[in-house]
Amino acid sequence: MDLKQCSAATLATWAMLAISTLSNQASGQHSELATAGASREAIFTGGATINGGVSYLPVVPASEPADLIVTMHPAPADVGRKADIYVIVRAPGQGFFQKTADGVWLPLDLEDPGSLRPYATKDLGVTERIEVIDDLIGEDANLAGVTLSGHVAYATGGSLDTLTWNDISTPALLTIAQSAADSCPANTYPAIEGSSFRNR
Repeated sequence: MDLKQCSAATLATWAMLAISTLSNQASGQHSELATAGASREAIFTGGATINGGVSYLPVVPASEPADLIVTMHPAPADVGRKADIYVIVRAPGQGFFQKTADGVWLPLDLEDPGSLRPYATKDLGVTERIEVIDDLIGEDANLAGVTLSGHVAYATGGSLDTLTWNDISTPALLTIAQSAADSCPANTYPAIEGSSFRNR
């Protein structure tokens, strides 16, 4: 093995880079989402998790129950006001669906805002944590390899004119890995096509 000397500054730089990379991997897709609609001061974040939101993953195993969580911080002027909250998911090739108060998913026509059904009606807090999808096992739902896009919206005063949501350009994502092959160890998924590892 050929070892080369390097400066303490170089080692420190590599250590900081490694810590930054690990931190980014741990946070996964839980990032701030763009806000659209009436109250642009609202903030939305979201991501996929298999441990109740302790950490977030860019890809979840197809064999594990996974959640898609969106956290919203309503605009300060909306905090304390009664609002209808809407939960919407887009499934590739299937279109948009809305989650009703009793947990039923109904098709949604985005061209017809009047067809929106609230998931909940409540006085808005400073922070609202919404489980868009709860305990979905990709293999059981025949969704291995699929990415689901989630949106949360709210409207105050019973008027859709006040609707505020995470923009369609920045959905919260639940990406489900392909099912693991029979030869793969438990809780793993196949490598990305084209990648390989060799002993050296």
